[in-house]
Amino acid sequence: MEELKTEKLCKRIKDFWLEGVDITVHSGEIFLVAGIEDSGNDMFIKTLQRICRPTDGKAKLCRSKVGSVVFDQNFYKNKTVIQTLKMSARLNGRTVTKGMIRNTLNLVGLLGKCKYKIKDLTQNRITRLKIACAIVGRPKVLILDRPFEHLDSYESRIIRVILKTMADKMDTAIVLTARDFGGVEEIFDTTAIIDRGTLVMTESYNNIARIYAKFSKTCIVTPEPNLAAKLITEKFTVKANLFNQNEVVINTHPDNAQKVYDYLKKKGVNISAVTRVNKSIAPLFHELRLHRVEAIKPNAEQGPADPLVEKPEPEKPKEEPKSPDKKPNSKPDGATESKGGAK
Repeated sequence: MEELKTEKLCKRIKDFWLEGVDITVHSGEIFLVAGIEDSGNDMFIKTLQRICRPTDGKAKLCRSKVGSVVFDQNFYKNKTVIQTLKMSARLNGRTVTKGMIRNTLNLVGLLGKCKYKIKDLTQNRITRLKIACAIVGRPKVLILDRPFEHLDSYESRIIRVILKTMADKMDTAIVLTARDFGGVEEIFDTTAIIDRGTLVMTESYNNIARIYAKFSKTCIVTPEPNLAAKLITEKFTVKANLFNQNEVVINTHPDNAQKVYDYLKKKGVNISAVTRVNKSIAPLFHELRLHRVEAIKPNAEQGPADPLVEKPEPEKPKEEPKSPDKKPNSKPDGATESKGGAK
């Protein structure tokens, strides 16, 4: 079921414009709008949130069932956390009970801080409060502007679980923006990439992963980097570069890290950690701006993203069949050796 749909959505402000963006988001779908700074994704999400009115086109969604996170949203500094959450629910026309408010605060880890004033909260707790204001009352559509900003890895993981649960079990349609794939690549189903105000492509997670793999690298932390780099280059068709004193960086997607890890472990190499090096989508946009869209678009007939190819083992030289051993100076059967020369 379609929960949100835009048709030729446009917004023009002086020298910048958002031109004809069409997207459709269904129930239970997590839709990522990706873009670097000034690419147009922020303007698009603010148009959906009615912070900006579109110049042309329209967005179809039921406003009474929408929860939003506005990136630069401010709260009253002298209000408490629980007062802010209640006020947000009331302004959005949602009827909530005390139990719903307590459960929402507990989900985002703010139940113990419910009586804190906004001015006493750190930036990451304010971000979590914004998410609480968006999800309280279980809206059918969530529009989240950079929801993972200012959160550490643990807090980001909690929010990812909450959003994934709402999409899978409550059929919530979720639209969110991000400037990198680091916090969201594990949960989104579809992504729209906007550059210079234009929708460049709309692809599934699998296809985006195939494109993004070209710009991702894997870092292996080991006390034996020279040995690890040698083994990797001997076994696989990838480059292995030494970095710092105990790191090896290989040009392959982190999805292939397990294969490399298992091989090195089999060879007795001690490995401390395996991490991703490049989470930024800036290289992808660099390619787009060089007009290489067709070159980097995924081919439907391609195999899995960035396959880690093993080098073929060198063929052993074929041995020639051995002829029966003959004694030196042997004579054919029936021949006799003449003494003293021929007569």
